[in-house]
Amino acid sequence: MKIKNPRPATFFNFRVLAAFLLFLTAGMLTLFAFAGAQPDNNTQTIRSSRWLTRLASSVGIESRAQPGGAVKLDKYPVQRPPGATQPPVGPYTGPVRNLRPVTAVRSGKLRVMRPIDPATVRNHYHLEPIPPKPPTQSGGPRGPQQTTAETVASAPSPTGLSFDGVGVGLAGFSPSSNPPDVNGRVGSTQYVQWNNTSFAVFDKTTGALQYGPAAGNTLFQALGGLCASHNDGDPVVSYDILAGRWVLSQFVVGGGDTDYSHQCIAVSATSDATGEYYLYDFQTDPVNFVDYPHTAVWPDGYYMSTHVFNPAGTFAAGRIYVFERDKMIAGLPARMQSSDLGLEYGFLPADLDSLTPPPAGEAEFILSPNFTLTELTDSFRVAVTWGATPTIVVTPGSTILAGLGNAPCVGDANTSRACVPEPAPAQTTDYVDNIGNHYMHRLAYRNNGTQAAPQESLIVSGPSDSSDSNHGAVEWFEFRNAGSSNTTPTLFQSGIYDIDTNYRWLPSIAMDKDGNIALGYSKSSTTVEPGIYITGRLATDPINTMGAEVEMQAGIGAQLGAGNRWGDYSAMTLDPIDQCTFYYTNEYLKTNGGFNWSTRIAAFTFPFCVSAAGSWGTVTGTITSSETGAPISGVTVTLSR
Repeated sequence: MKIKNPRPATFFNFRVLAAFLLFLTAGMLTLFAFAGAQPDNNTQTIRSSRWLTRLASSVGIESRAQPGGAVKLDKYPVQRPPGATQPPVGPYTGPVRNLRPVTAVRSGKLRVMRPIDPATVRNHYHLEPIPPKPPTQSGGPRGPQQTTAETVASAPSPTGLSFDGVGVGLAGFSPSSNPPDVNGRVGSTQYVQWNNTSFAVFDKTTGALQYGPAAGNTLFQALGGLCASHNDGDPVVSYDILAGRWVLSQFVVGGGDTDYSHQCIAVSATSDATGEYYLYDFQTDPVNFVDYPHTAVWPDGYYMSTHVFNPAGTFAAGRIYVFERDKMIAGLPARMQSSDLGLEYGFLPADLDSLTPPPAGEAEFILSPNFTLTELTDSFRVAVTWGATPTIVVTPGSTILAGLGNAPCVGDANTSRACVPEPAPAQTTDYVDNIGNHYMHRLAYRNNGTQAAPQESLIVSGPSDSSDSNHGAVEWFEFRNAGSSNTTPTLFQSGIYDIDTNYRWLPSIAMDKDGNIALGYSKSSTTVEPGIYITGRLATDPINTMGAEVEMQAGIGAQLGAGNRWGDYSAMTLDPIDQCTFYYTNEYLKTNGGFNWSTRIAAFTFPFCVSAAGSWGTVTGTITSSETGAPISGVTVTLSR
């Protein structure tokens, strides 16, 4: 997943294109992986000369040697130099209304599947399409700036569980893409991490590897088609706390001229991540590139935020998708709805963390950085129905007078990505992306009350400005809502965590059942290698403050080259069973270099948080027909207390 400020123009290499056409005429039906623009670090297979013609006519292509002698193709539209001819592009028509149900395929047990070797993915990194420029003019008040840390007691304490995830150091894994798109989630007994094109399953108590690392499309082999043949990445791992199911997905890019973007979704049949899955292939757009997907769980659907780019590579719209959750957890044919959100960019849907769901029928939340002014947040509510005639209604709320500042770009050689300083031997051209103007995964939702008397909190964070232009900080927010579908969340507290002159960015945040908050992020400077750190606050601390900084994994190496990519996100998630233990994952390097990232996964808790495991139980039985007495399959049972 990637998206950031515009990249420098890339020029067409006609010799490379001519060579490709010769290969095609000689009968080659596939080409080497081509790296996607700002989207993900995707490996693509070009399947027809018609697609190559379209690609060549609408984008600049640059080839160059990569580490290990691999050749990379930078794919996707990139900004052209002044005076260059743009290809003819039809008018953008918005989301396609196609409500035909998508049939699922049930896979075998993952634990007995032979993993597809991640080494089959070629080294590559991505340029990006042409995203909107981040705003620079302020539209709201600057958030409270915290320049000194609070007490150590306010920070979450390590549980002692800390282990390497997918990356250098795990079972002989060697990265083939950059950045890793570090993404993971804790479930009932396991932790699943999916980094761009490879995933693995771990025991959440011991960190022991249960499956993988495996190429992402291993999951979709039983489904066939594009989801089985493509391994394009931009993955998201979600856990449906209401059903006890894993929701794993990645996109397909470049399926064909009229079959361009797909989302491949695997919903586990049980809470076991190494068990069987219901597999779905949703076409998300026939001609446009649907990028940067982020999924979230809500009672009426699986929601997904995306950025849509037209065939010329120009940002067209933010788009929200909703998938028919009730059908998908039963493995039944499921539908998809979508709606455009204008020029919203870097937005997120709310992801349910609490055992108590939202009030019945409450509309989903979407929060987005305002696309014209900093320090403002745009709010939307999304309501869907899934009857004979499904509907989706997006209602804009009032603009919230709080939001992200403009994270500074420190590097002087490339103001698009070379932003975050690193120590020598890194030069300014090696500085890494700060992913500015994005609310970072996740927008965590908690109902700390009841459905009848809700106490709703929405927690989110992102990169922001600091006390000067030489470093950036992380900014976090807690918004609250009164349980209505017709209201805009209000700001309860926020803070800019800026306790020294180091650059902090790539945050992720969550809240436990007691209202304590944990915040993880990356930290780097000209004297500190990029490492992984966390902080947090007790619910009883003064508002707008975080505690002391805790080192989770010190950086050992600086990234050199590799397209300046870092992130594009990290993941702070909460144990769905005990509702107290936070799991955080992010990237670091063990040595200087490029395409040599490692990741770390660690667990933390706050003192005095008592496990909610006793709130869980198991219901077993058989549902039968009242008329015939025969068992009925595919029934949804709703329990209340």
